[in-house]
Amino acid sequence: MASLLERTEIGALVSEKREIISVPDTATVLDALELMNANNIIALPVAAPPGKWLGAGGANIIDGEKQYIGVVSMADVAMHLVKERARPGALKEGVVSLIGNSAEGLSLWVASNTTPLVDAMEPLSKGIHRLLVRCPIAPAPAADSTLAPSSAAPSSAAPSVMTFGHTTPDAPDTPETPLEAASEIEASASRPATGAESDTEAAAAALPVKHSYHFVSQTDVVAFLLMHLDSLGTVVQRTVEQLGLVDPLFPPLAIVSCITVTDALRLMQRASGVRAVAVVEGSAEEEEGMEEGEGSGSAAGADVAGGRGGGGGRGRERGAAGWVRGGRLLGTLSVSDLRGMDADTLAQLTSMKVRDFLSHMASLTPEGRRPSITCRMEAPLAEVMALAATNHVHRVWVTSEDDELLGVVSLTDVVAACRRAGGPR
Repeated sequence: MASLLERTEIGALVSEKREIISVPDTATVLDALELMNANNIIALPVAAPPGKWLGAGGANIIDGEKQYIGVVSMADVAMHLVKERARPGALKEGVVSLIGNSAEGLSLWVASNTTPLVDAMEPLSKGIHRLLVRCPIAPAPAADSTLAPSSAAPSSAAPSVMTFGHTTPDAPDTPETPLEAASEIEASASRPATGAESDTEAAAAALPVKHSYHFVSQTDVVAFLLMHLDSLGTVVQRTVEQLGLVDPLFPPLAIVSCITVTDALRLMQRASGVRAVAVVEGSAEEEEGMEEGEGSGSAAGADVAGGRGGGGGRGRERGAAGWVRGGRLLGTLSVSDLRGMDADTLAQLTSMKVRDFLSHMASLTPEGRRPSITCRMEAPLAEVMALAATNHVHRVWVTSEDDELLGVVSLTDVVAACRRAGGPR
């Protein structure tokens, strides 16, 4: 597997993906929400003129006239509306005010299209959900009227040179810095030329090198790995238990179904990197306590996904306020559930209790409520990967035969396990 991960360039995973869609730093929260809904996405980067803002995490990701300074998601918008719903101008506030409201908003990583997959997998194996991949675009060769037939394609046609990524026809020219442009031009000069050919190549070399940016996600990486299972070695044949991905004595933190979606989102936002939580059946005592308002408050730390601490099963230990550990799995509440919702719908549905929200979402599809995707401790990693990819989810819950929640295998865990097995020695 090491050879597969080392010889594959990350650009191969974005060759068919569209360029990223970004929102300008001058946009409002409403602009960002409408842009996400129009493009059926749940997160997008914020772009500003270079030097105007400090980039997320100090990153200096510049694309011509734009610098990407952070990421905003549907969860950020939902929590902003919940927090500011009593104030009339919440939707008209600047979108930059949302950056940093969650840990994911400050996680903006960039890689060259030639970065080996094994290197790109490193941040993805540590909880980063997506990377920006920078891809050079080869300029279309200028048409030669003395050589080209009358039926020649216009200069705007796609270049014959294979490149990673693409740009939209109306994309403006975005010259790179002289150093970047010079390095690209120098690398492209592979042989001497004379006469008209040298004039053509010189003119092409004088053109600024443009780039496109594309997101590559943990999902993209897992989909690629699934296509090459035969090259992954024995790691994909080992079970969840053998790989040590779950400790059944320490089930993950979860929420009971009687708290509101607002409280659940607040807990997820305060717990670094959590985008989905297990919904479990609450005891009569827990239901009563939550109804009385004891369930909202600060969440536990990043161990929500891994669930370290406290005993599990029935009679479980309570986590930090609002969280419980283990229990019978009823469903999943995910940021992806908010996809496509406008501001009014978000405000209405986030005030619901989680159980009512899940029932409402189930009523919108002919199939009804989609079951949580689960596996057993004995499931091989390849099966877990296939379950996640086939069902378009980012985690597979590990349960007992009685549907007791034992743990969770996330895409972060999958990427990390494959990288450990096939990465640098």
